[in-house]
Amino acid sequence: MLAADPKIDINAAGNGGCTPLASAAARGHLDICRLLLEKNADVNVANDVGFTPLYLAQLHGYHDVCRLLVKMGHADTNIPDNNLGVVPLHHAAGKGELAMCRLYLEEGAANPTVRSKDGTTPLLVAADDGSLDVCRLLLEKDVSSVNVAMERGRTPLFAAARRGHLDVCRLLLVEGKADANMATDIGLTPLAIAAENGHVDVCRLLVVEGNADVNKAADNGVTPLFIAAECDHAEVCRLLVLEGHANVGKGTQEGNYTALHIACHRGRLDVCRLLIVDGKADVNKVKNADVLNPGTDVSLNCPTVAAECWSNLE
Repeated sequence: MLAADPKIDINAAGNGGCTPLASAAARGHLDICRLLLEKNADVNVANDVGFTPLYLAQLHGYHDVCRLLVKMGHADTNIPDNNLGVVPLHHAAGKGELAMCRLYLEEGAANPTVRSKDGTTPLLVAADDGSLDVCRLLLEKDVSSVNVAMERGRTPLFAAARRGHLDVCRLLLVEGKADANMATDIGLTPLAIAAENGHVDVCRLLVVEGNADVNKAADNGVTPLFIAAECDHAEVCRLLVLEGHANVGKGTQEGNYTALHIACHRGRLDVCRLLIVDGKADVNKVKNADVLNPGTDVSLNCPTVAAECWSNLE
């Protein structure tokens, strides 16, 4: 039909703004895409939501179509969608697709540090996914995004630490020289989020190799030790106390609650024992707002006084 009627508009858009090439790419029809490209179809026309044929092919996992569009059609790999502002490289990096990332970066001239509308970089989504090889490739292309945070302040290291991706954290720290003390908009550091999730090996890496500040508190005054104590991660608490030399007596901004206070309230027996025996916590320390002695029957269970006084926090 294309050969018989040269007047046919090969780039005419249908419902939603999709051209014939976009429709074929979205369904993985490789030979039809090749035919349309041979007839000079515009490879960069986006639909109503900003999806180009390349974006659609990547979104649906049709990698052979993506290669065709980049190699034969010279598709622009840096066109973002209208909603989130992400590009095909974001999607490939977030799925750990090394070959596709390499295609976009090396043959498609993709920007390795491109940011979406909320500031997310390909490195951040790759770190969150735990894609070590993709992270390494992105750092090799441009290391400048290693400390770039999205709008809530989360960095690639924070994302990897939250998920417990030890090897990715090591790569970011050692090869990327990531800042282990960069905090989110509420003051949480990679160490704090790793402590919350009980990732003891990641915590050790951050303390030993990343020189993380074990006493750096969030905006509400809670430290990594306080967070680990509340979440009943005894091994993380042990690491922070014995290897990180955390300040066991450091209290929160409001009320001066310590890690021992919260461990008592939550009934964390092993954590209480560790804080008292190894951390030399002051069992008679009183919080500011109410009389609360964390030593009351701490060897048995959560102290009655602590349980009563802590109710104003919840």
